[in-house]
Amino acid sequence: RGEVGAIAVLEAETGAVLALASSPGYNPNVFVDRVPDALRTSLFEDSARPMSHRAYQDNYAPGSVFKFVMASAGLEEGVITPDSTFYCPGRFRLGTRTWYCWKRAGHGHIAIVNALAYSCDVFFYNVGLALGHERILEWGRRFGLGEKSGIDLPGEIPALMPTEVWKRQLLAHLPVQDRNWFDGDTVNISIGQGYALTTPLQNAVMTAAVLNGGRRVRPYLNQALAPVRAEPFLSESTIALILEGAQKCVEKVTFPSGTGTEARIEGMAVIGKTGTTQVVSLDAQKLYTAKDLPIPYKLRHHAWFVAGVLDREPRIAVCVLIEHGQSGGHVSAPRAKSVIEYFYKREAERTMRAARGEAAP
Repeated sequence: RGEVGAIAVLEAETGAVLALASSPGYNPNVFVDRVPDALRTSLFEDSARPMSHRAYQDNYAPGSVFKFVMASAGLEEGVITPDSTFYCPGRFRLGTRTWYCWKRAGHGHIAIVNALAYSCDVFFYNVGLALGHERILEWGRRFGLGEKSGIDLPGEIPALMPTEVWKRQLLAHLPVQDRNWFDGDTVNISIGQGYALTTPLQNAVMTAAVLNGGRRVRPYLNQALAPVRAEPFLSESTIALILEGAQKCVEKVTFPSGTGTEARIEGMAVIGKTGTTQVVSLDAQKLYTAKDLPIPYKLRHHAWFVAGVLDREPRIAVCVLIEHGQSGGHVSAPRAKSVIEYFYKREAERTMRAARGEAAP
């Protein structure tokens, strides 16, 4: 089975699309050459959906890459400071229910920079409840999540930043008390799970804002279009803390290492954020792992990684999604690394050719 997923790469300052890939793809010649109708029909009936461009025409729970939004909202709204800590024992209790951190042993007392670097769920559960879901969703929209990006391509979907009204409509068939928005819904969204949905392109736009000084950009392919950038919506201090945590996520500076070290490139200041999104409950996977059986493909987590580089120009924002890839840090991070290495190698070659007065190939 080939990998299924998408990659979106933007120039962070302008929103210019440098790459937009979706897998599986298809040969567009089937629509212009004389081929059997059955072959064209099969594209639309294929369960792998090769006709859907996953980068901007499909949506997924964002997982822990959403912690960029949570960190920004918490700091800008004054819910946390750079020194605020929460204690992570590996679990979080709310009412009669327990939510777990991905690290069951816990992270101990932890503040924002390390919470991003080590992707501590319990830290962000606390931040989410302090913010409330309305402020969380508002900050998600400021980053461009749950809204069409405005890319100059047809068929873009908005994905979803869910509201109380939306939930009541979704669950209209249930008793009134079950349609309400609960604190548990807020806890889930705080780590990018639950009802929230984003596209890979939207997560690239979010990452671009972190890299370019807090400006939301409009992605575009047509070079005749002028870049469109919103006014900055993040303070310099917030951006500095997020970048510090995102760089620590990738760099093996101290023990324990961050969750994105497989994107590390020697001599380059790479930032990143991992995300691993559940598609079924952990108990469903344990039925297989307890028997030393491989987890079936459709039950595996989706694997996210967003990334950028601080010490190269132009700065690029990268988002990699591998459907059912199981681990953002181990599966998507190395692919983001390959994209970054390739791009800046090409940039260096282009610069050398220009210095020699040679035309681009």
